[in-house]
Amino acid sequence: MATIIGNLQNATKALTVHRQGVTTAGRNMANVNNPEYARQRVLIGDPGAIMTPHGPMGMGVQVLGFSHVRDALVDREILREASALGRLNAEHYAYTRMQAGFGQTVDRQGDSAFVDGAGAVQGLKGIAELMTDLFASFHSLAANPASLAEKQSLLQKASALADKFNFTDQRLQDVRADLTAKIESETATVNGILGEIARLNREIGRFESENASQAMEFRDKRQAKLEELSQYIDFRSTIIPESRGQIRIDVRTAGGSPAEVMLLDKTTFNAVTFTDNDSPPPQTGLYIGANRLAADKGSIGGSIAVRDGYLGGVQQSIDVLARQIVVAVNGVYSATGQDFFHPAGLDAAGIRLDPGLTAQTLTATAGPNPGQNEIALALAGLESRTFSTSGGDLLNGTLGSHYRGLISDIGHTLSSTRSALDDQSNMHRLLKAQQDSVSGVSLDEEMTDLIKFQRAFEASARLVRIIDEMLDVLVNRMIR
Repeated sequence: MATIIGNLQNATKALTVHRQGVTTAGRNMANVNNPEYARQRVLIGDPGAIMTPHGPMGMGVQVLGFSHVRDALVDREILREASALGRLNAEHYAYTRMQAGFGQTVDRQGDSAFVDGAGAVQGLKGIAELMTDLFASFHSLAANPASLAEKQSLLQKASALADKFNFTDQRLQDVRADLTAKIESETATVNGILGEIARLNREIGRFESENASQAMEFRDKRQAKLEELSQYIDFRSTIIPESRGQIRIDVRTAGGSPAEVMLLDKTTFNAVTFTDNDSPPPQTGLYIGANRLAADKGSIGGSIAVRDGYLGGVQQSIDVLARQIVVAVNGVYSATGQDFFHPAGLDAAGIRLDPGLTAQTLTATAGPNPGQNEIALALAGLESRTFSTSGGDLLNGTLGSHYRGLISDIGHTLSSTRSALDDQSNMHRLLKAQQDSVSGVSLDEEMTDLIKFQRAFEASARLVRIIDEMLDVLVNRMIR
C-alpha cells in the first residue's frame, strides 16, 4: 500500500514537472518575436531515494528551477563591438554633415582645372567654383580695364565668394553645435539607462534572494539595457560575487587611472556629466565627479573626437584659406591706395568686401591711365601663385590645391569611415545572429519540446489512472 501511494505521489510530481515544461515551451513561443528574450528551459532533476522495507524507492522527479539560454562570451562581444559601432556611426554622421556644409564633393573625373575634381553638389556653386569665377573676372577686367560692367561683375563674384565663406563657416559652426547637443542628449540618455540598470539590479537581487531560480525576465531586460548603453560609451560589466546575479559597471578614466565604478552598492550609480570648457587647461569631456573618462568608444566618444579634433582642423583650414585670399588680394590691390577686402575680416566668418569698394572706385591700375591693367593682371596671377609658409605666407601651394586637399581629405575620411562602418556593422550583425542562434526561440524546437512534454504528461496521467484503479481494487474489493 505504501509503495502504491509513493508511486502515486511520484506520478503527481511528474504531472507538475511536465506541466511546467508545457508552460515554458508556450512562454518561449509567445516571445518568439521579442528581441530582448532569451529562451528558457526547465531544469528537471531526481530528488533522490528513500529506504523502504522493500529497498530504496525513488522520489520521482522535480523541477529544480529555470534557466535562460545565454552565451556569456557572445554577450560580452556584442557589448564591445556595439561600442565600436556607435563611435563609427557618430563619426560618419559628423563627416557627412561636414561635407554637406561645403556643398562640395570629390570627383576625380571632374573637368575643373582649378579644383581638380572637387565639384559642387546638385548644381550649386561651392567655394571652388566661386574662386574660379573670381579669378576669371580678374582676367576679364584686365582685358577691359575701363568697363563698368566688368567691374560690377567682379564685385558680384567677389561678394558671392565672401558670402560662401561666411555661409560655410556658419554651417560648420552648426555642425559643432549639433554635435554638442547630441553629446549632451546622449549623456542624459546614458544616465537614464544607468538608472534602469540600477533598478533592474534591485529587482534581480530581491527576486533571487527569495527564490531559488534566476530572475530571467529581469536579466533579459538588463542585458538589453547593457546593449543599449554600449552604443553610447565603452564599459565593462562584471557579476558581483555572492550578489545573486547583480552586476557592477566600470569605465576607464583618462590617463590610465583606475576604473571608475558607475554602479555603487549594487543598486545605485554615479551620474555621468558632460563638461564643455575650452579654457586652459581644457576640460572638455565626460566626467564622473572630478574624474574625466576615457571616452574613446561609443557614439559620445566619436562625437567628442570629431568635434574637438577633426572638425576644429577643418575650420582652421578654411579660415587659413580665407585669410590668405584677403592678405594676398589686399597686398596687390593696396597699390591703388585702398583695400579690396575689409582688412579686419581675416577668417571665413568675417571675410567681406571693403565698404569703400564700388564699381566706380574699383580700378585695374595704380596709375593715372584707366586703360592700364597691371593690378588686374597681378590679381589674376594669384590663382596660379605658389604660396609658402617658409616665405611668410599662411599656406603651402596654390589656393586651389589647399582647398582641393581639404575637400579631398574630408571625402577620403568619410569614405574610409563608411567602409569601416560597413565592416563593423557586419561584425555586429554576425554576433547578433550568433546570439540569436543560442538564445533565440526556434518554433520547431519548441514544438518538439511541447509534444515531448505533452506525451510525458499524458503518460503520467495514465499512470495516475492505473494507480487509482489499483487502489480501488485494494480498498473497495479486497477490504470487505
